Amino acid sequence: MKKASIILRILLGSLFLFSGIVKLYPIEPFELLFVDIGITSWSFSPVFARIIIGIEIFIGLLFIFQFRPKVTALTALAVLLFFTAYLIYIIITEGNDSNCGCLGQLLPMTPLQSIGKNAVLLIACSLLLWKGKAISFQWKPLLVAIPLITAFSLPFILNPMNLTDYSASSNEMVLDLKRLPEIKVENTVVNLKEGEKIVAFLALFCEHCKYAAQKLSVLNKKPQAPEIYLILYGEEEKLSDFLNETKANFPYVLFNNPDFFTLTGGVFPSIFYLKDGQPIKRWTGKTFTYGEIENLKKI
Repeated sequence: MKKASIILRILLGSLFLFSGIVKLYPIEPFELLFVDIGITSWSFSPVFARIIIGIEIFIGLLFIFQFRPKVTALTALAVLLFFTAYLIYIIITEGNDSNCGCLGQLLPMTPLQSIGKNAVLLIACSLLLWKGKAISFQWKPLLVAIPLITAFSLPFILNPMNLTDYSASSNEMVLDLKRLPEIKVENTVVNLKEGEKIVAFLALFCEHCKYAAQKLSVLNKKPQAPEIYLILYGEEEKLSDFLNETKANFPYVLFNNPDFFTLTGGVFPSIFYLKDGQPIKRWTGKTFTYGEIENLKKI
């Protein structure tokens, strides 16, 4: 029984470590989860996501070090219950078709599959809560401090936050609306010269474009979000997968024309914020940060 308990503890610890680390690459979809469900603001979500990952890594290290296994098991139970409640919310509000992100983008899982995984982990943690015994270690504070510092430092070291403050005025970019294809909504051509609009140039094969589209999808749920339109480039066969994966439910046009590269300067994603047809802001993949999105309401 003792050997089985040790094996179970190491397996649990390894799984928590793996779950935390795989969320880092890429981290953008995980960051967006918390904005989407309203837990954090755009600007704080990168920090919050890394804290959650740090908690997972910390639990994993404590399991492996076998320090206060009952306390560790209780903490793990609380984290698993939190994620399970989130998964139930996702199933109720959005269905069971999307990747929940519990094991990052490396191992996509539906919310229902992840709930099943969590149920197994909850049982395993309950067994350790019942049978777990702490090891004798003279410097117990050190045993906690090392995993704690390591766990919460790693997410910020392995995948640093982008703290650059980007901005671009209308004098620094030009968007020739006459060269854009017509975008129609219910057979009516959209007038980009009226009101506030976001026009995003995205390539279907570009991973950064997918992240940008996901950010736009979350932004679109917020009150007073500008109207969003997509100008897409790529093979039509990839269109459905792109829209489903990013949940980009916006009016769009597939624009496989050399002008796509002329208008963007060959840089994509290229996202323009227009007021009455005048470009006020332009973002690329690096500059379309959470801070910039947060500042949209101040423009």
